[in-house]
Amino acid sequence: MEESNLIYRAYSIMKEIGREEEWTVEYEKKLRFHLEEINLKYSYPRPRVIAARKAIMHVASELIDSGTVDGRRIQQAFTSHDYAVQLFNIIAKPEFIQTLKERDFGGVGNDWLERISDSSRITESLLDYNDGFKIVAEYTKVRNLDWGAPTEKYMYQIAGGEHMDEEENYIFGSAFHQLSDDYHSLKSGGHFIVVIRDHRYNQFDLKTKWIAINPILCRHLDWEPELSKLFAWKNSQGKLMAESIYWSNGNIGMTPREDGEVGEGWFVVVSKDGLKQIKSVEKNLFFQKKLTRSTYKNSLVSSISVFKNEKI
Repeated sequence: MEESNLIYRAYSIMKEIGREEEWTVEYEKKLRFHLEEINLKYSYPRPRVIAARKAIMHVASELIDSGTVDGRRIQQAFTSHDYAVQLFNIIAKPEFIQTLKERDFGGVGNDWLERISDSSRITESLLDYNDGFKIVAEYTKVRNLDWGAPTEKYMYQIAGGEHMDEEENYIFGSAFHQLSDDYHSLKSGGHFIVVIRDHRYNQFDLKTKWIAINPILCRHLDWEPELSKLFAWKNSQGKLMAESIYWSNGNIGMTPREDGEVGEGWFVVVSKDGLKQIKSVEKNLFFQKKLTRSTYKNSLVSSISVFKNEKI
């Protein structure tokens, strides 16, 4: 079957189930203004995206019903929500997370982007967490609510090799579009110690893009799932080896200008014994970091990134 036929069929269904006047940039601006006026300052799916997704699912159902496509092979691609996320435990912003504010009255300096290399985070070593644990990975987003919404995204991880692809969005391995409940049985992730769950779900916050120890590595080390914590593992004696922790501070979707900062993020902790076991199978560990700063001006985004990759 020609791809063009599928596209035309999906578009025809879009026009049946949706309203074309809602698919314009002008309408989306009006919708955004309306939501902000009633203080619903959260991310939302665009009306045209909703109509397109419904149309594509309709076409997929027709192909399955006709026997043209095996529904089991495409079922995961059409999973649109990970309901486990809403049950994740949340902690307050940890002390080691950076604050962007530079001025007494809020905001950052005019040359803040250019001074990205001055960030103390890019020079940090492995951080301690509680008693007997090390933070081996982190994915953090912090936003200052001054004009221009100065924002930092920070990632770091321990890696079993020197290679780091600076063209990719993430420095971690990938567990793409996998449900959280399937984490412990995942068989993908590549040769990475830490993986990130990127996805196509109708969920937009960083809470849905968790990072965790690669379950393939954990099973190789004979660790067992620890279901009382997030993406956690224990050894055969029941001692906690690793877990992921999510933190949140305010509504990351808020728009300027307000006096304050918001943020959210994930970090992965591993016990000292667990880190020794990882080192026993990964002889050459590297400490990899990516820091990105961005600001808005006249609806345009300016951003700059720096990387650091050093042997532990």
